[in-house]
Amino acid sequence: MTEYQVFFLEKLKDDLEFKKFIYILSFYALVGTEKKKAKTIELSEEYQKNQSEIEKKFYNEYKAIRLHIFENMRKNNPAVNENTIIEKVQKLLDRFLFICFCEDKGLLPNNIFHKTLEKGKKIENIFEIFSSLCRWIDIGNSRENIPRFNGGLFKNDDILDGLYVDNEVFEEMKKISEYDFDSELNENILGHIFEQSISDIEDLKKELNGEEFDKKKGKRKKDGIFYTPKYITKYIVENSIKNWLDDKRKELGEDKLPELTEKDFEIKYSSKKSDERIYSKNYKKHIEFWTKYREAVKNIKIVDPACGSGAFLITAFEYLLNYNNYLNDKIFDLTGTKDLFSDTTKEILQNNIFGVDLNKESVEITKLSLWLKTADKNKTLATLENNIKCGNSLIDDIEIAGELAFNWEKEFPQVFENGGFDVVVGNPPYVSTKQIPVNDRNYYWDKYKEILFSEMDLYEIFIYKSINEFLKNKGYLGFITRDSYFTNTSFELLRKYLLEKTKIIEIIDFPYRFYPFKEVNTETAILILNKKIDKNFVNLRVSNRNVNNLYLKESLKNNIQLSQEEILMKYNNKIIVNINSILNKLLKNSLRFGDYLELHKGWMSIPKKIKIGLTEIEKGIFTKEEAIKNNIINNCSEYLEGRDIHRYFTDKVNKYVYIKNIDKTTKEWHFSPKIILQRIVGQNRNKIFATIDLNQKIIFPNANLVNLKNKKDDVRFYLTILNSRLISYFYNLYYGESNTNLTKIAFENIPLVNIENINQQSFIEKANKMLSLNKELQEISQKFQRMIMREFSLEKISTKLQNWYLLNFDKFIKELSKVKVKLNLSQKADWEDYFIAEKSKAETLNNEITKTDKEIDGMVYELYGLSEEEVKVVES
Repeated sequence: MTEYQVFFLEKLKDDLEFKKFIYILSFYALVGTEKKKAKTIELSEEYQKNQSEIEKKFYNEYKAIRLHIFENMRKNNPAVNENTIIEKVQKLLDRFLFICFCEDKGLLPNNIFHKTLEKGKKIENIFEIFSSLCRWIDIGNSRENIPRFNGGLFKNDDILDGLYVDNEVFEEMKKISEYDFDSELNENILGHIFEQSISDIEDLKKELNGEEFDKKKGKRKKDGIFYTPKYITKYIVENSIKNWLDDKRKELGEDKLPELTEKDFEIKYSSKKSDERIYSKNYKKHIEFWTKYREAVKNIKIVDPACGSGAFLITAFEYLLNYNNYLNDKIFDLTGTKDLFSDTTKEILQNNIFGVDLNKESVEITKLSLWLKTADKNKTLATLENNIKCGNSLIDDIEIAGELAFNWEKEFPQVFENGGFDVVVGNPPYVSTKQIPVNDRNYYWDKYKEILFSEMDLYEIFIYKSINEFLKNKGYLGFITRDSYFTNTSFELLRKYLLEKTKIIEIIDFPYRFYPFKEVNTETAILILNKKIDKNFVNLRVSNRNVNNLYLKESLKNNIQLSQEEILMKYNNKIIVNINSILNKLLKNSLRFGDYLELHKGWMSIPKKIKIGLTEIEKGIFTKEEAIKNNIINNCSEYLEGRDIHRYFTDKVNKYVYIKNIDKTTKEWHFSPKIILQRIVGQNRNKIFATIDLNQKIIFPNANLVNLKNKKDDVRFYLTILNSRLISYFYNLYYGESNTNLTKIAFENIPLVNIENINQQSFIEKANKMLSLNKELQEISQKFQRMIMREFSLEKISTKLQNWYLLNFDKFIKELSKVKVKLNLSQKADWEDYFIAEKSKAETLNNEITKTDKEIDGMVYELYGLSEEEVKVVES
């Protein structure tokens, strides 16, 4: 099945086909009603669901068979290295899949695999007959009606041919051959299967080599490598290549071509007996242009530097094939002649498309994917060894990367002799600093210092290296990556480089918590740019949540155009896709929180062990009872972690840390009146969780503390502004909803109005009220929680039971049952009276907290001068 339904006019004579045509193109089928989805949408969703089920079923069988083949080969070939066996198992399966695919496409004789099994059973050696079939596919066998495919996949492999494989293995493979490879297993399914296959192979190798790995999360997932959905590869490939094609048309002078008249189209010949056409001067110019343009297109160089299972390269191949066919038709219309000797498919594969991947299996599967896409019984397979290669795209130093060190100019001399690639596309790995091996990390810090600052992620190095080293001048890049480079401080050098050294065409951000990749929860964005310096207007766009897997373009909204200079200067080198009047209004304020407040990370030098006299204690944190017992309570202070801090209150904790050796400055920060905040805010919509501490508590590194620059100021005034809905709204808009850390730079750059003539006392009173109400609510809530734990002998309780006052009594009983607490009728009656009484107290307080919180929000809106419409935007 394709992405669309095709109707042929001559077939519409058939009554059933005509009814289907009328039905699908009817208003209700295409548009639907308010109460019911369009039928075409329902059919598409049903198709997607079926495809997903087929994919899951097929891969489970495929994975089990691969493991079975491996175990069989390992048992029967003990002298062969296990890693070699894994590679040969995959090669055997690649050949098998290719055969199944070609059978169902009519490229090989029908049931050829089943006939191979039957022949093999007769001599009790199916593998020998299967190997013969593979040789025939390589060199051809006209007697058996098997075309010569060649291409490398079926090339003679002495190691594989020399292995012993039991017949039962092929009986297992027979199950998979029953699938319809022509209609059931489309390229999207095969892409997912191939990508998952690579991950499983890597994990199997790690297991055999005794390396640790997460069985629930494959290595490629941990390495930030995911199969890219078709609608994304299609959008990136089309928009990157199309931009290059448009530039080339302009460069070759299409806009200067003369307009053709009816006279130009008159066909003339040099003589009555000659077939040689005579063209007008203007007509010749058109022929020359389209011929030169086709030649330029034939020489385009496109690369995916982290090609995985080949999703982008397949899409690039499809696009170029269609475009070449369009150009051939165009020239045929002009000249009446066709090039009968060129093989467009093979030319594209061997001349236009290139790929590199760190993983050997990825390279082989990319080749297989391209061969499956282009197999033709009348042509040999394209040789891809010179185009699809294995290596480390980022490291060319053998001492660091070993045999995977990859020198691009040596590996692709024909490309770099002409200045590099015209287009780079892909979905590079998302791997942050701590996940990168130390030697690799040090290499990157040294080599890519122009764009690295504070932290790194492999995808940013791929962006930089692709622009700086792989691309020709005026070439195009199209990537999908994390969107963390938009506003994150550690990417500020990369942003500056992109904005100053390239022409950014378009950035498409996917919505908050919308994940294009099924395998990973990470915010992503598409980046398309041109390698040339240009004061361009960038299209900043957002996809809506209803984006389907066919038409990304139709799902785009919120098109904002900003000059690159404006992003650099007005928005302080931050890429913000949802700019509005509220953001601009706040940014107009000249003051920032940093003018009045100073943020510090929590204490970074927490002792792991302490020495008291001659006694050494192997820890530095204690309960109060432990501190008293060790006679160190006078040198300890209560401490708080990020999880203990909430809006206007902290949890009651029994946690103390030894602070005798704390430095003077740090102690002063912690012992002064301070605002305390969670630092790791995750992906909560409210990014600020703050309260105050006046009791000299130590704050740990997963939290922040804020001191006053002017000791005469009152922390409670700033607390109300910080905890307001407006400031969280600003933070999400300006720093990105996926930003998980509340940093010093981000905090101190939050805009602040001129507060000199403001009645701060009204804010302070509201803060006092919120602190008091929250304290009272927590006392009631924690007393109730202690009662539950004591009465029912519970060591800990669920989040819902911690927020018991938000439940009704029935749901409260249900939550108790989840921790195996069952009450009889008498107990329920007693507990219901107690629950209702306590809930009433808690609800009264909670309602007052909500009311006061809204009042503070209103005061902050007024403080910053928001209109009624702007308030509605923030509130929504």
